[in-house]
Amino acid sequence: MPRLTLFALVISLLLLNSSAARADGKSFQFFVNPLGAILGLYNLGAEFAISDRVSIGPEVVIVNSTVSGVFEKTTIKGSGLGLRSHYQFGDRKMIGRGWVASAFAFYVPKYSISQTLDNLPALNNTYTGETSYFVAAATFGYRWLWGFFSLKLAGGVAYNSLPDDIILTRDSGGSSGTSRYDLKGGLLPAGEVMLGFAF
Repeated sequence: MPRLTLFALVISLLLLNSSAARADGKSFQFFVNPLGAILGLYNLGAEFAISDRVSIGPEVVIVNSTVSGVFEKTTIKGSGLGLRSHYQFGDRKMIGRGWVASAFAFYVPKYSISQTLDNLPALNNTYTGETSYFVAAATFGYRWLWGFFSLKLAGGVAYNSLPDDIILTRDSGGSSGTSRYDLKGGLLPAGEVMLGFAF
């Protein structure tokens, strides 16, 4: 409850400041990233203008991906919270059309992986494991604004703290075993397609 109260207070202050700072652009928007959804990474966020050039807001990240191979099916799940900021260039102020630089970070405290081997269906060949990771990224791109609808295309770099691999374990029917699942961490290219509803 204290965390929820603090979150509500922060959002209220951002809304008040955003309304007071309104100029020739929008002061608030919701946005989603459909490009990430293709890969099973769902981003839903809000953006509050706190000055003529700067906006900031929270972001919710949900990971839900299932990949089926020839002999196995892998399911990856997780969720986390983050923070994103934008800097607006050019003559347009607030949340408007023009070039935009963005920095964001989020943390996923529980990133679970479940892998089922289908080559021996009579056995329970499900291996599970979990880890946590964070992402920090910087992008640069262009944002269009048509009435209440916005679209941003951007590219940049991102760092994620995922390990190179994770050990999955099986424990069923008195038998146990391990399996190794490869991950990809470090410095990687980042792309964004942000669809928003601004007002």
